[in-house]
Amino acid sequence: VNPANGNMLFLDIDGNLTEDITTNDQRATGKNIFPDYQGSFGFDADYKNFFFTTQFNYTIGVYRSDFDMQGFLDPTSIGQFRHSRDILRAWSQPGDITDVPSLNATNA
Repeated sequence: VNPANGNMLFLDIDGNLTEDITTNDQRATGKNIFPDYQGSFGFDADYKNFFFTTQFNYTIGVYRSDFDMQGFLDPTSIGQFRHSRDILRAWSQPGDITDVPSLNATNA
């Protein structure tokens, strides 16, 4: 996050920080959205009219955007949905050092 104005910062193709992300600066990272491994397992048990069931899912070796976290930090839905406490770290005045951009960032 740019401490001067609260906008998001990106690395350009040369590794320099910039607020402008354009298609000319994009490059392949070698990462993909498909997991190396994925699966699930479960457990069911019953005893004297008591039934217990659970299921666990997993993925390993995947790079994806965390859409749930993105939603928890979305300033356009404040007052409508739950938010992460991380939104309290949002940039608010020049000089703030944080990893959450301004709620009014112009390049979000």
